[in-house]
Amino acid sequence: MKLPVCSSFVSAPLSAMILFLAIALQPASTTNAADLSPEQVTAIRAQLKTLQDTLDGKASDRNRSAWSVFMSASQDPKAAVTLYENCTRIVDYEREGRSDAEFRDWQSKQRDRYKNDSFMQSMMLQLRWLAISCKAAEAEKFETVLPDVLSYLDSLSALTEMPAGAALNSANGSIFVRAYELERMLSKNENWETVPYNIKGIYEKIILPYMREEKPEQLMNAWDKRISHQTRLVEFIKAKQDDEVKGGRDEKREIMDRQRRETSQGVLRGHDEEDFVTKTLPRLKWDRLIDKFSYVDNVSAAQEMLAFLNENITNTMTIDWLTQFQNMVSETQSPGFQESN
Repeated sequence: MKLPVCSSFVSAPLSAMILFLAIALQPASTTNAADLSPEQVTAIRAQLKTLQDTLDGKASDRNRSAWSVFMSASQDPKAAVTLYENCTRIVDYEREGRSDAEFRDWQSKQRDRYKNDSFMQSMMLQLRWLAISCKAAEAEKFETVLPDVLSYLDSLSALTEMPAGAALNSANGSIFVRAYELERMLSKNENWETVPYNIKGIYEKIILPYMREEKPEQLMNAWDKRISHQTRLVEFIKAKQDDEVKGGRDEKREIMDRQRRETSQGVLRGHDEEDFVTKTLPRLKWDRLIDKFSYVDNVSAAQEMLAFLNENITNTMTIDWLTQFQNMVSETQSPGFQESN
């Protein structure tokens, strides 16, 4: 699998243009430097605009190439390994001036790693999310990417292994992004979730904001899908924990302590079964009702919110929810408020 030569993508005409600008910007002498004339400023700005357009076009070309390669590799373990090794060779060896022998030594040490199902599944998950991210970076309308995002979220329910580092950390810093030099392209959209396994982030940054603004009639369905996805994640984690807990009492305690630490940090935070049931799930249901009140039907939502508060009267968060609800009702009396129904 051959990657584009990312480190030398500046064309000959582009290089000549840069040289022209460098010469043009030099002062006539070091002792009598003159200010740029208005005509020179205009000419330079035009040249810089051309430079920027050329660079953006080449970045788009690399992005489109990466999108196809990443998606293909995400569906084939052998292709994923090949891409991983090629990208590592480019970034960590060729660009660093290290020898082929050093790379081959590294490569031989990875074989056991590829036998780890969690590592492989997480890497392929990262590649699929990167492919979708590349597509979204070039999309004129988000609605063209939305089906891919929703399908991706559904696929998370089919995972068979606990996610590893590649799925739990930002994909924008991955070896694949660095090899294709996509950092700038992928960082343009600050509202895009970069962590492949962050179900919460994907909904909060990508799906729910879009539904609120563009498709409020589908907002409640999106909330129901989010709650379902996060609930299934909890069930999956619990099942994997039960499978892993074997052996004597001390070993079980050590495993359970480690598992609790893992689900209390990063993107898995709040998905420990007990914590989810008592804290995360009630909060998700309340936030769903807030959106229903604000974007869908405030009359129906108000009735459901009152019932919810009564049902959760012993919850430690209820006093905060009650205050929030009181403020929302008060705001409906303010000038300019329009009922959502």
